[in-house]
Amino acid sequence: MHILMATVDALKIPAVNLVLNRTSLQESREENRRIQYDESKSDFIDNLSTNDRLVVHWDGKILNDLCGRSKVDRIAVLVSYNGSFKFLGAPKIESGTGKHIAQAVYNILVEWNISERVVACSFDTTSSNTGHKSGACVLLEELLGRKLIYLACRHHCS
Repeated sequence: MHILMATVDALKIPAVNLVLNRTSLQESREENRRIQYDESKSDFIDNLSTNDRLVVHWDGKILNDLCGRSKVDRIAVLVSYNGSFKFLGAPKIESGTGKHIAQAVYNILVEWNISERVVACSFDTTSSNTGHKSGACVLLEELLGRKLIYLACRHHCS
């Protein structure tokens, strides 16, 4: 705030016309991020051809929460198509169970309006993803209402 006020003074801008407080700046940043997110989503959907089929990729991590000092589970979700990738988001999940992973992936696909284009899923071979009853892959197929091609990553196996 001090730097911003010094800049305003140096540029001889009347500070009376400006709303400069932490809350207003935070709200402005959030609105700007929301606008950029909506534009990114719109551009992505507009540039997909009707024949593009998507592979959804996900991986979970326990990270420091952005607000506070606690740890949270997050699931990074992206799609690939025609040699390109698009990061869709990294929502918090309640826990790293197959149920929570599948629901988070499904929610993002629906939010981006691309759930019907997904034909395959790429994931690591943890039991939370591969379980035959409660694994994320099986549960995601149930949520989507169709079978998917499984592209299991065995990169970390020795």
